[in-house]
Amino acid sequence: MGCDCQTYICASAYINPCSEGTETSIVATFTGMADLVVFFNGNARKAGVQVVEGAIIVLPTGMLNENYVHKVEVYNSGTLEACYKLHTYIADSAVIPLPPTEGNVIAKEYVGNGNNVQTFTGLGGNILLYVVMNGQSYTKDFWIQVGSTVTWKDPSMTFEGSIILNWY
Repeated sequence: MGCDCQTYICASAYINPCSEGTETSIVATFTGMADLVVFFNGNARKAGVQVVEGAIIVLPTGMLNENYVHKVEVYNSGTLEACYKLHTYIADSAVIPLPPTEGNVIAKEYVGNGNNVQTFTGLGGNILLYVVMNGQSYTKDFWIQVGSTVTWKDPSMTFEGSIILNWY
């Protein structure tokens, strides 16, 4: 792995040093375990991150340096999928820190049931980081999790279409 990139796609991320995870503008092109190689000053770091096609990729904050342009390579089962130049910025207080992770962040896609409450198999006792529905990301300010069941705080909201959960 490494040095196979001919072209790069520009991407960005706002880093909150208090956060264990950093949301990037990189969108996964496949579902599964992605091997990500992040280059900083000629040194490479590798991490495995569970991704869902169409969802943003969250990188461990410790892999990134603030105010730098990192080269990032994304691999799917050893095959290079894409190369990025990820420009990182120091975030202001508007960026909500993601909670600490105790391993890989998991992403899984579901189909909404049309109700205000939905039980998601696979979520179990894991801590939900955010919900992506129809391309919009929602933090815990918008829902309540009890075990595998998630309820929108706004009773008029329903789980519709493609639902992507990110948890650890």
